[in-house]
Amino acid sequence: MKKDVHVLPSGSQWIVRAAEQNEAMFQTRYDAETFGRRVAREEKSELFIYATDGTIQKRDSYENYGRRH
Repeated sequence: MKKDVHVLPSGSQWIVRAAEQNEAMFQTRYDAETFGRRVAREEKSELFIYATDGTIQKRDSYENYGRRH
């Protein structure tokens, strides 16, 4: 089952949330996004990055990451 990764604002911090995993908190969006991308690549899943207004700002897929054709 695919596990999407979400990078969300939370007050002055940023949260990285993945299915069935604990949340990770970061002081900066950059650090949260970097960690979220790493998790998404490892899980071969979708990454959703949210703006401070709650809308999805970026979406990237790592479902085929590392797969040779």
